[in-house]
Amino acid sequence: MESENKPVQQIRPLCSTRWLVRVKAVETLLAQYESVIECVEKLAAPGSPLAARAAGLQMQLGKASTLLALKMSLRIFRPLEMLNRALQSSFQTVSGM
Repeated sequence: MESENKPVQQIRPLCSTRWLVRVKAVETLLAQYESVIECVEKLAAPGSPLAARAAGLQMQLGKASTLLALKMSLRIFRPLEMLNRALQSSFQTVSGM
């Protein structure tokens, strides 16, 4: 299995109020997508206390449209996050923006 050779990263929660700090969370999820799906499949097994929630997440993550939306979101949020950081920097001036 090729995912065994990849370093494991902690999945980050999405910030519910700041859309522009989601890039790292989405990148981490995409880097470990197969492993996350495997884990959710195990959690969705009958008898698991999280079975219902995990089954819903498994269904959503299994859709090609979800994977496509995650990849597309990076193309939008990466430049916006960079712009946001630049605008909030302490050395930026109004005329420089």
